[in-house]
Amino acid sequence: MYMEHVMLTKLREAGCDMDGTLERFMNNEMLCMKFLKKFPQDVTFGAMKKAFAQGDADEFFKAAHTMKGVSGNLGLSSLYDKMQPAVEKGRRGELPSCEDMDEIEKQYNEIIKIITENQ
Repeated sequence: MYMEHVMLTKLREAGCDMDGTLERFMNNEMLCMKFLKKFPQDVTFGAMKKAFAQGDADEFFKAAHTMKGVSGNLGLSSLYDKMQPAVEKGRRGELPSCEDMDEIEKQYNEIIKIITENQ
């Protein structure tokens, strides 16, 4: 359980709302950890990047909206906050800027690193 506590602490330090997440999981830390540990295997981020690279705003919106929802449900607030403007652009049929995508990817990678290094 030590590594799980380290993971939660590091996620908090990265701007994530782990207290709120634990509340959503009825303070069941093991269940919360189970879902957090599955996050790196989720294919949504890859689908979002692919749609962005192909200039497909519709597919980008679908993937970005899903990623925003997953990150919100898991309390990954720092990623959720970066996703919000991208989802709004996608909803209008637009794509975010390359700089915005770089910021999203940077935040995503930070969270993935914390989760994978502390399992």
